[in-house]
Amino acid sequence: MPFSLFIGCYVDIRVTRILSIIIERWNEPIRLRALAAEAHLSQSRIEHLFKEETGMSIREFLLRLRVNRAADLLLCTDLSIKELCAKARLRDHSTFCKLIRRYFKMTPQQYRQLGQRFFDPE
Repeated sequence: MPFSLFIGCYVDIRVTRILSIIIERWNEPIRLRALAAEAHLSQSRIEHLFKEETGMSIREFLLRLRVNRAADLLLCTDLSIKELCAKARLRDHSTFCKLIRRYFKMTPQQYRQLGQRFFDPE
């Protein structure tokens, strides 16, 4: 099976294709059926292969990506949490807040303030 270099390691080319699609379309609806079709695999096989190659499920990867992109928006915009969640296709702001605390060890407000101090050191 062909492999490609992705993020510093060799990954199955089909998983690389799925990663590229997810990264490119992170704020659009993404269906497992469509991803499996892109990789020419069944849904269960692509889920298994993706987890084997990346260490996380497709769903977890997409969620982490969306939270990270929303966190970027938190730093560089004055959008409300609700607006950020809508842009990142996250279902509700309470889940977003929990995930920001889990991934960044601070509240969204603290994260935004930290970014403001970093980008506007006056």
